Amino acid sequence: MVPREKLMKRLSIPNTMLLSFFILAVSTLLPASSYCEPSPQEMRIKIFRDGWVKVREIFNVTKSFLLVNLPPDSEVIAVIAEGRPIPFRQEGNILYAELNNITGPQIISVTYYTPSLTSKVGSIWIVKLNYNTSRLIVELPENTTIAGLSQIPSLIMQKGNSIVLEFTSGSVEIRYYMKLSIVEEETGETPTLAEAGQAVNETKEQPAKEQRRSAEQSFVNQSSSGVEAGNKTESPGVGGGGSGVEEGISYLYYLVPLVIALVSVLIFYMKYRVDRYVRISEEEAEIISILRKLGGRAYQSDIIKLSGLPRSTAWRYIRKLEEKGFLRIVKKNRENFIILK
Repeated sequence: MVPREKLMKRLSIPNTMLLSFFILAVSTLLPASSYCEPSPQEMRIKIFRDGWVKVREIFNVTKSFLLVNLPPDSEVIAVIAEGRPIPFRQEGNILYAELNNITGPQIISVTYYTPSLTSKVGSIWIVKLNYNTSRLIVELPENTTIAGLSQIPSLIMQKGNSIVLEFTSGSVEIRYYMKLSIVEEETGETPTLAEAGQAVNETKEQPAKEQRRSAEQSFVNQSSSGVEAGNKTESPGVGGGGSGVEEGISYLYYLVPLVIALVSVLIFYMKYRVDRYVRISEEEAEIISILRKLGGRAYQSDIIKLSGLPRSTAWRYIRKLEEKGFLRIVKKNRENFIILK
């Protein structure tokens, strides 16, 4: 029997038909665990507003080749080895990269886009991840609100207008919904239905693919500089450097407990928010979304027109939201006026 490494070296002949036949045979006859490299050590996932996902998997490769089983409809954009792009081939959902000029264990990162990790039910987006990795970092789209989590994250961060979650397991389900960016008038008056509809259309006209294109253009340079910076280490200078190190250590005594306390408060607060939103029905979430479109306040009749719910049903959901503390009901012009808190 020919050793596996020699077989892969023979495949380095620039023959597309031979490579396609090999990948098809391996993916058909062997289970994924027998021909793929070990599970990724780390995964970084960025979700865009249109449901597309940018995935970066980081492997510790010990062989002369890399085979990765990708999600359906994936588009690979880069394979980076020690800060240098390397050639690769994608046949369907199988990625093949040859590492003949690299010796010893190497850190390889694979970056691709895919729309198959997300789905949408009503106004709620759902992302399901099931990867065997010990570190998973997920960046949600801008201006989103978390509606449910299958597990509590180990770390919660804020990156601009986006929420970044870090998990110690690659198997997680996240539910969220996005806020519409509608500009309110300085007078604070409630916008009319026509103005709200126009603002929604303007929001839809901004495709999220432009964000992916800009991210793709700068990815290779960012990956190269990031790997090179990670390989460099700084040593303290001789003479006069000891006092700086001691001063830094003294700051750590105060900084570490403060960071731990802040993270604990954030986790508790996030768990409270998740539990709170999990109890909201789809109809209640739709009413909240309509109020956001109308600037956070509207008459009950406007909400009924936009939601399409019967008057009695809509009133029942509005009362439930008031009891849960999401909104306030006041009388205005002999009609119920709803104000989002």
